[in-house]
Amino acid sequence: MKRTTILILTIIFALLTLISLIGIYFAHQQPTEEKKAITLCTYTHDGKYDYIAALKPNNLYNLTTLLPGEGTLYIRITKSINVTFTYTFNCSLPANITLQYVINEYMQSPKWKKAILTSPTETLNFSEATMATFATTQSINITALEELRNSIDKETGTYTSEHLLVLEPIINVTAKTAVGEINEPFTPAMNMSFRYGTPEGDYIAIEGLTHTQQGRIQQTETIYHPEVMSQRYVSYALSIAFISALTCATWAYLKAKPEKHAKPEKPIEEIIAPYEETIFELAEEPSYESFGRTVVRVETLEDLVSIADGLAKPILYLKKTPSKPEEKTSHVFYVLDGPVRYEYKVAGD
Repeated sequence: MKRTTILILTIIFALLTLISLIGIYFAHQQPTEEKKAITLCTYTHDGKYDYIAALKPNNLYNLTTLLPGEGTLYIRITKSINVTFTYTFNCSLPANITLQYVINEYMQSPKWKKAILTSPTETLNFSEATMATFATTQSINITALEELRNSIDKETGTYTSEHLLVLEPIINVTAKTAVGEINEPFTPAMNMSFRYGTPEGDYIAIEGLTHTQQGRIQQTETIYHPEVMSQRYVSYALSIAFISALTCATWAYLKAKPEKHAKPEKPIEEIIAPYEETIFELAEEPSYESFGRTVVRVETLEDLVSIADGLAKPILYLKKTPSKPEEKTSHVFYVLDGPVRYEYKVAGD
């Protein structure tokens, strides 16, 4: 096989080896297994507050009640606020649901905190239901709260420009479904902020009217990818095959000798020209019966000239005509020295 062909094969196998190694790298980037969370059930806690404010006789609104969004609740003209809290639990699967709740009401400032009310614990049960709900109403006497605040400030010798009334339902939900149990608390608090001496006047700001909390029951599954292992094995096999082929091709390329291109032979006249004075042409091949029986062949005519000079012998030249048509004419140069014949032969036309 020619060395050029071997070189081409070596390059091809090198590229294929590189591609197979890249294939191994990418095959190992893919996981053979993965963890996947599957949602079995979803659920939602919703807590909503609504209120109706009862007003003292006033010239501002000329109304006895205010609903959310109808106007500012000024402390001096607000008599009481009836707050309704509604809780709803929704589940995507039927469940045996138990709701336990208690309502805490307290007033606090940066300096002190005062418990107002803690309701008895209530328990509600719902069988094979996807929804559980309850509602409760608290009546907040603003006049009584103001008197309590003033009394506490007087006792403590403190004064604050803002204090809070907090309604804090503490709800614990237990729901047993076919795919698992839900057991978690939900605490949707509402804040009534009493603000004094502001550019807007003394008023009540109500915050936290809507609360939502979502959850789910999940199951973790292990997903196996046998195709990834198959890809890895294929990439291993291809890499071994291409590396072996590359090794063999490289070895063959290194062992293969470069092709030698024979130099074009010079015409015989050009070869003889430098030595024509010391060369004597023969008409026929000399007889070697008594001398020249031992033949010493030399590589170049220059070597033969050097031998002739050393021996002080002439160089004899014979143009040998081929005996067969397919053979070429040959040119033979001799130096005879007793039983030794020094000879240089070159083919020619």
